[in-house]
Amino acid sequence: MWLETITTRTAKLEALKAALPELLEQLASEAPELEVAVYTRYPGTNDLTLQLLHRSEPIKSSALGLQIAAAFNSYGTVDHALWQAVEA
Repeated sequence: MWLETITTRTAKLEALKAALPELLEQLASEAPELEVAVYTRYPGTNDLTLQLLHRSEPIKSSALGLQIAAAFNSYGTVDHALWQAVEA
């Protein structure tokens, strides 16, 4: 299991939030196996992160993750990262 995060710092947070329902609908139809979560940084800033929980191998940037990162790029700066689960 691993996590793919796409985070943007934006001056257009409300516009990005307005675009999310269509993006989430697309994700649900194209990759129903993914768990998707969206967060904004607290307290109120202009950061938004979308997290894709993958249960497949190998760990690599997904095509959907790259598409989302490209779309978020039009709203601000983007950080696209992969996180590996730690077995404790």
